[in-house]
Amino acid sequence: MRRSSFKTASIVRLVILMLMAAFMVSCAKPEVRDDYSLHCTLYIDCKSILKNMDMLNPDKVELVPEDGIILPKVTVGFEDGDSVYDIMLRELLARNIHIEAEFVPAFGTAYVEGINNLYEFDCGPMSGWEYRVNGVFPT
Repeated sequence: MRRSSFKTASIVRLVILMLMAAFMVSCAKPEVRDDYSLHCTLYIDCKSILKNMDMLNPDKVELVPEDGIILPKVTVGFEDGDSVYDIMLRELLARNIHIEAEFVPAFGTAYVEGINNLYEFDCGPMSGWEYRVNGVFPT
């Protein structure tokens, strides 16, 4: 009995250590490389909030940049097959800009809930994050 409980405790410790290691790896800053073959411009703003400050959650006012720009236009590299989300996630994490998203299996993509601690519905029931590719809102 003692040997069995010792073995179980050892396995539990090992699993916990593995989970901690996986968490630490997943939380590490992504490596920003400059040897990508493809490049794009990434830009993130919340300027529409500036026009609707009266609707903004009062606790969030200090999070809105004066000019509404969270990430100024920057040229970033990517690999063929990277999604907009892959690129954005890597670049925001590398710049210590908060992002929170949830994977949606039905669509095979991520739903961005918050950027820079500004979340969907913080500025009213119709507020949330949208993105464009080459000026077009994808379906």
